[in-house]
Amino acid sequence: MIEQILSSKLFIQIKLIAKSLIYFLIGYLIILPLTFLVFKKQYIVFIPRFYSSFSGNVKYMYSHLRANEEVSDMRLVFLSESKDHVRYLNTNGIDAVYYPSLKAIYILLATKFLFVEGNEWVNNLKFHFLLRSKKIQLWHGTGIKSIGKSKKRIKNQDLKKRLYLKAVGDQNRVNYSIACFTSHYQLKLRGDAFNADYKFVNGQPRNDVLDGEIYNGIEKVGADGSLIDELARNFSNHKIIGYMPTWRKEDFNSSIINAIEFNNLNSYLADNNMVMVVKFHSKHFENLEVGTYSNIVEYEKYKDVYPLFSQLDLLITDYSSIYTDYLLLRKPIIFFPYDYDKYVNKERDLQVDYVSTSPGPICYDYKQLISQLDNFRVKNGDGFADERHEMLEKYYEYKGFESAKRLWAFINETN
Repeated sequence: MIEQILSSKLFIQIKLIAKSLIYFLIGYLIILPLTFLVFKKQYIVFIPRFYSSFSGNVKYMYSHLRANEEVSDMRLVFLSESKDHVRYLNTNGIDAVYYPSLKAIYILLATKFLFVEGNEWVNNLKFHFLLRSKKIQLWHGTGIKSIGKSKKRIKNQDLKKRLYLKAVGDQNRVNYSIACFTSHYQLKLRGDAFNADYKFVNGQPRNDVLDGEIYNGIEKVGADGSLIDELARNFSNHKIIGYMPTWRKEDFNSSIINAIEFNNLNSYLADNNMVMVVKFHSKHFENLEVGTYSNIVEYEKYKDVYPLFSQLDLLITDYSSIYTDYLLLRKPIIFFPYDYDKYVNKERDLQVDYVSTSPGPICYDYKQLISQLDNFRVKNGDGFADERHEMLEKYYEYKGFESAKRLWAFINETN
């Protein structure tokens, strides 16, 4: 009887109403007045998408500002909700603070600039503490999927849902000072995803490292250094292939195990002097059992993968925006959407036609994948250089790097 009550729609609605009232009272009647009492000039705060990671655009924006000492009069702080991760970052010389602590709350109240690359950061009242801070949305990729408030399910939210989210912090309707896009094409495609005073066309700070920019060693923090060293030590004469699929809501492990014959693949790679680095999306909660394979290794999913990119000879992906980063290296890409119909119809809205915007061979099953690996092995390429160049022109206004430097100059111009 009690279980039925707790799981009933009425009880769930009562809980949501209670939560929204509590958040509204705390957020707008207590926290908001506090934001007017603390002077906002001391801190620049960086909040990653996942609290056990030091990666992505926020990492490289932080690294650029710190390495170039462009903000010596301000304190750069990484925020995390994992005490273990805070200790790891502090040990490696990164100024990180645990939230929710009194220290973190004061820092948020005194934050002048906030850098984020997703919408998860609003949770647990952080949205309210940062109501009057200038927020810069870097986002975590440029690609073909609907994001933010451009998603159909977000557009179709009813008034009751919107009021609830307004109270607790609506992650899809935050008012940003600046939202970043990599090209005017992307701005046209995704510009309505964010509310922003300025929509700034720029590159992605995480791609600056692809040009070999050095950040006094900070770029190595958060990367899977042991695996990168292993590749250099044991596979220096091998072709290195990266397999980096996107996240799926469905049972990913069972689906990929059915799609790829890993024992057969490992033998193929060993016979042809190749090694595959598998890097799963951070939202996947399980790891693939690859420890028994000689030529398949797994990159830690919470680690920063961008220091690895320059070592890759070929990228295999599916719907992930990571391929647009790899375009900057002008190297071959194979697309492996083994669950195309299911993903497109059930998982995510795609804003463009997948086939015409995938600049590489598309493989819908394992047999086709091996065939294209044969083609790559023999030709040392994929025959899609022109298509990659066309997509590079669409997705990137700047084919070079220095994205963090350009963004900081724009922030100074507009503040």
